[in-house]
Amino acid sequence: MEWLSRRLGCWAIADGIIGVYGECKQFCAARGAARPVTGGPEPLIASSEAAASPEKESLRSSRPIGHDTELLAREEAIVNGIDERELVGFLEAVYALDLEDADWLQQTLLALSRVCGPAHRYLGFFYDASDVTDFKLWNVARPQGVAPELESSWGIFRSLTEPAFVRSTFRSLYLGSARRTALPHVDPVLRDRERNGWGDLFYINGLDPSGLGCILTLGCREPEFQAPPEETAVFRRLAAHLGAAFRCRRRLPRGQAASVAIGAEAVLDSSGHVLHAEGAARTEHRRLADRAVAIDHARSQGKRKEGLRVLDAWRPLNSARWTLVDSYEEGGRRYIVAR
Repeated sequence: MEWLSRRLGCWAIADGIIGVYGECKQFCAARGAARPVTGGPEPLIASSEAAASPEKESLRSSRPIGHDTELLAREEAIVNGIDERELVGFLEAVYALDLEDADWLQQTLLALSRVCGPAHRYLGFFYDASDVTDFKLWNVARPQGVAPELESSWGIFRSLTEPAFVRSTFRSLYLGSARRTALPHVDPVLRDRERNGWGDLFYINGLDPSGLGCILTLGCREPEFQAPPEETAVFRRLAAHLGAAFRCRRRLPRGQAASVAIGAEAVLDSSGHVLHAEGAARTEHRRLADRAVAIDHARSQGKRKEGLRVLDAWRPLNSARWTLVDSYEEGGRRYIVAR
């Protein structure tokens, strides 16, 4: 595990140096008109939707139940509570563009729960913060269902419409603890949660300069969710992938969620051979092919357990422009497209 500690330490240092600027630069470099995701936004009004759980363990203490040998093997794959073996599954769920919006968000949250453990409650939604004075959210997903004791806190959250709150969170932050990054705006939410035996919220924000995004939240029992630097480095990369995938979804032609290849600038087969390239992809096709092969190799059965190494190979943007995703034809034949 020594190499793992060194790698995560380097990630944390790099994140501190590069910060938000580097990631925003990548997002801003991506071209293409964005379409609204299916379902459309709804006005931000109070609602009874909520998510909760009786479990009390923290992210770093959550462990699956099983035989001692299974627990030992799993602990070897866990770095401060993140199950490295499940990171590939999360990336595959995020880039499953062939799914409709509701199914996609549900599967992404389930994949996140396998990364972070079942001791928390997971909730996600799409949002439109392009106009901070008219914030909207929709397509709410709660894979673990609704907890009655937290209906009121969800309603309070949905009533938060202050432009300062929207601007300082949804438009600015990739991840964080609600208690540490969103006070005093979310104080009423946290106080209501505390009255019902719950604590902080941790969020991963698929931030995009357009203001249209997707957010995943993790609810815990502890008063404050504290992720060490090495965890933060991993979560930040997951946020970058979430944002890239959501942007790709918005750029798909309306009503053609399964037609991932439509509008792609490059199409490659599963071996990395370029079948089609247009525009700037013509001069970058070799780099795209190399990256596609690297991703495919990282996803192989023998490498899936090395999730942190996979994050090195699988990048949300390639050449600061393209995201590589799978596209399937009838019969199951797989292609890799650059969008």
